[in-house]
Amino acid sequence: MMRRWVSITLIAAVLLTVPVTQALILRIVGTIWSPIGGAFVRGGEAVGGPLRALSDLPTIREERALLQQEVVQLRTLLAEQDELEQELKNLQALTGVQTVTGVLPSVSTQVLARGSNPLEATLTIGAGSDAGIGEGDVVLAGGAVIGRVERTLPATSQVRLITARSSRLQVAVGETRALLTADGNQVLLTEVPSSVQLGTGETVVTSGLGGGVPRGILVGTVAERKTDPSAPTQTFVVRLPQPVTDPVRVVVLASQ
Repeated sequence: MMRRWVSITLIAAVLLTVPVTQALILRIVGTIWSPIGGAFVRGGEAVGGPLRALSDLPTIREERALLQQEVVQLRTLLAEQDELEQELKNLQALTGVQTVTGVLPSVSTQVLARGSNPLEATLTIGAGSDAGIGEGDVVLAGGAVIGRVERTLPATSQVRLITARSSRLQVAVGETRALLTADGNQVLLTEVPSSVQLGTGETVVTSGLGGGVPRGILVGTVAERKTDPSAPTQTFVVRLPQPVTDPVRVVVLASQ
């Protein structure tokens, strides 16, 4: 670098003492300045890169925040799925009943709203006829029946829960057929012949009769006798695996 500046000084001294044309002066100065100017330009580009990166920081931070939100949502969905699968395994281990969701078309969806009338308990779910859901389809939560689809729209459906006073479902306890009803408070096993002896804890499942409901889906367990043993038919209270209004997601066995 020192040598270059000495050369510039000598050339300037010559220009002061020797008459030259303006064109020659410009050519000489251009030859000398070219390497120096290039260095300044390259230095400017090197500085400009980090400056441009700094100006992009707000956009980068916003994109990172959005990605973090998506990661949290995915983790929540995965946790809910794991919880439902574990709940189903626990129920199967306790009752020995295998559900049929693995071999029938099913739709998993979220619960959007709960009805305000406990006597006619209903849920509104976030899937409808566009997803293949039809009236009468069985609705499960935790691997057990909680109701049936009563009405469908393209994107939503209304589910009548088995705790509703007007609910009816054909069920079985072993080889005994019975009718599952409700009084708005308790779920009841009705029309059980007086000759049949049912013990507490026996498993209640769908019978496969009446309305295309698959056989063998868990409903609950026998809790206690509600009527006199001498009556023509017996009524028992059914204990459900979980409150039917609690689930945030359900599975519909789509018949369409």
